[in-house]
Amino acid sequence: MLSVNSKKISGKLLTTKIVNDVVVSLCIKSKLDACSLNTLLNQNDCKCMAKGYEKSAVMFAVYLSILDKLSGNPLAVKNSKVARVDMGYNNGVVIISWKMKGVLSHVRKSLGIAMSAIKPASLYSIYANSVSMLGGKPNRAVFNYSAAEVISDMKHLDVMIVGNVKATEVKLKDLLTTVEKKLALGDASKPQTKSSNDNKCENDSNESSNVVMKLSGWESFLLTDYINTKLKGVKVLTSDDKTTIHMDQNKYKKMKPKLKSGVADFITKKYGKLPDYNVLAYMGLSNTNTGCDDSVKLTKLKTKDIQSSLEKLL
Repeated sequence: MLSVNSKKISGKLLTTKIVNDVVVSLCIKSKLDACSLNTLLNQNDCKCMAKGYEKSAVMFAVYLSILDKLSGNPLAVKNSKVARVDMGYNNGVVIISWKMKGVLSHVRKSLGIAMSAIKPASLYSIYANSVSMLGGKPNRAVFNYSAAEVISDMKHLDVMIVGNVKATEVKLKDLLTTVEKKLALGDASKPQTKSSNDNKCENDSNESSNVVMKLSGWESFLLTDYINTKLKGVKVLTSDDKTTIHMDQNKYKKMKPKLKSGVADFITKKYGKLPDYNVLAYMGLSNTNTGCDDSVKLTKLKTKDIQSSLEKLL
């Protein structure tokens, strides 16, 4: 793994020949209301607007701004060589990812375009639309406060590139130096008012019937991968620090012994013959299921670690 730090960005690059392209990811440590964010991403519906939903709306606006510049229209796609941009939130980390051909000059250009789109304080109209969609009332002063928080969270970004690409530490450092010049976060306007919303609510509208586990990070990736293979069609959603399996709790309880007994065979067939585990980082980032640090942890696992973790979770 290549690892290079600059003033504003920490960059990591992992190579694997298992795939034909690369995933490029921005990772931002930030405390958000996960349910509001997932609602904006059309992944679930919240019962109420919990504390922090305004900041989630600002972060979502940043994502939409990046998406618009990279793949919002045919000309953008032509310039960036990016067709799709995804967003996720796991273990206190916002993940914004896209896939493209593994040509370092193309990767550098796409990152530069993304960095130039990150201007949280100028995204009020997107924030306002998002807050309205969540059932709230947009407020300029609250937006300014939330934008200031997001700007603070983004003072230093993590960038990770994983896939079939050739690079050296010198080339990676040159890439970050070039891209860093495009990052100009700006300052939030005044007045700034902290939201008075202090709602504490169980946000997942289906939590009462579904299986909910206090689980995040690389372990949530492993469990999601296993459930998606064994229970095709069952939705699994990781929302910051918890993972929800959209299945009746009693039905899942009855299936657990069979699921647990199948782990060893699953590991042998699906993981045992892999030439490297860097592809796990590629998968985690591509699906926005893991942040940069958790993706690195996936690559360092041994087969026995994966089996032990899954059996413990089941």
